[in-house]
Amino acid sequence: MNLFRQRDTKKGGQFTEALGGAGVSDIIRVGEESREEQKKRLIAVGQPITSLAISLASSHLLVGTETGLIHIYDIPSHQLLRTISTHKGLAVTHLATMLKPLDLIGHVNLTLTAGSTGDAKDVIPVKPVSPFQRMRDPKTREAHDVSVLLPAQRTTYSDDLYADDELLRDHAFFVQPSSATAASGTDKLTLKSKIDDLEAEVTRLREQLGKAKSVNDVMWDTVVQRTLGQDKALDGVDDERRRKRGRT
Repeated sequence: MNLFRQRDTKKGGQFTEALGGAGVSDIIRVGEESREEQKKRLIAVGQPITSLAISLASSHLLVGTETGLIHIYDIPSHQLLRTISTHKGLAVTHLATMLKPLDLIGHVNLTLTAGSTGDAKDVIPVKPVSPFQRMRDPKTREAHDVSVLLPAQRTTYSDDLYADDELLRDHAFFVQPSSATAASGTDKLTLKSKIDDLEAEVTRLREQLGKAKSVNDVMWDTVVQRTLGQDKALDGVDDERRRKRGRT
């Protein structure tokens, strides 16, 4: 259905207006145009259409058919420019257009100065897009740098967790090596004095251990002698009782 129509003016010219602009009184009829007018306005494909797309410049019409053909028409002249049959046999369900990249435009001088042939320094450089490749050499693979775009940080860094006292202490530790050397010398003297005290204490403990051992030996000998003397006395009493029993 045509949404626009042409009307004749009083001066003999024509102008285009939208259908239905007169409100309820305006009547829209389907198929009221003649075949000649339809041929002038419509593009006949002759095959079942499954998808449509218009170029970004609105100069070309892409038509995808059920048989897998893609027809490219020139919109002003309704002329068939090209037919793509790569997907023949499969229905084309979606079509889209995009701008042609600069590296695919041949023999085009992209210069900044208009009206001149342009020098090599004025040409806008085009970054080449190289395909992916595998690096078998480990040295080359390790030396290869990969650019990474870090996301923007929305939160600002805060150093409140690092106290001033801790900062000064760390600064003094890393910046004052002379004080560290003096402290190490003092530590050596202190360690030597502690070693001397420990050796003296070990000697004193050995002497006390010898005295305790001698006292223990004397006590042990005394206890053993007493026990042996009591056993002999008991044996003599038992012998005397046996003699008396033998006499009776």
